[in-house]
Amino acid sequence: FSSFGQSDKSTPDTVDSTKNKGQKTQTYIPNSFIESEFKYTDSAGKEVIIQNSGARGGGNIDGDRDPNAVRGYDDSTGTHYGHGIFWTRIINETNSPLEFSINFPADSLSISPPPDNYLKLFLLPDAMRVDKLSSYNYGITGLRSFFDNNFDKPTGLQTKINPNEEYFFYITTLIHMPDQRGPITAEVVLEEQNLFYKVSVTGIGTKLIPIGQLVFKKSKQ
Repeated sequence: FSSFGQSDKSTPDTVDSTKNKGQKTQTYIPNSFIESEFKYTDSAGKEVIIQNSGARGGGNIDGDRDPNAVRGYDDSTGTHYGHGIFWTRIINETNSPLEFSINFPADSLSISPPPDNYLKLFLLPDAMRVDKLSSYNYGITGLRSFFDNNFDKPTGLQTKINPNEEYFFYITTLIHMPDQRGPITAEVVLEEQNLFYKVSVTGIGTKLIPIGQLVFKKSKQ
């Protein structure tokens, strides 16, 4: 057993806060906050579930709803970026741990023929706050300082998701698109053991960006 079967993308159901006897509870999240859900089945019929949120952002990265505030972020060269924040949850319903890793490069990533449209991806260190799901930027503050300090640095993580546990993480994007023609969607997807970030821009197309791995680790007997 080294990979998961075909994904099943379905309309998300509301996630139950209770599990079967002997299992740990999952965080309750109303399905209105889940933009996409993928289910991957192992050889024993157990599932790994990946849920992705919709985007927050596009306005003032300082978290101020002031309509007159400056939108987005300017880097040290004066290049202007819009920003978006997404969260992802991975639920391990299998009987074995999952080794989970993500690595985002320091370089910008093209999402159309260069040099016009590109983005930068970052992992945020913030812990998931379910009570902030309805808040501006999901309640995340200090983004300007974070970008100032991490703009030219790679970000990543490596952890283990035990059986019947879940893991949340935030991804934030800086997007430079002078010819943007429509809204942006993004989601984490799994193919075999490889994780990809699927970014779709209306009028431009879809980009599948390799970002890491989700590897089954057989428990010692």
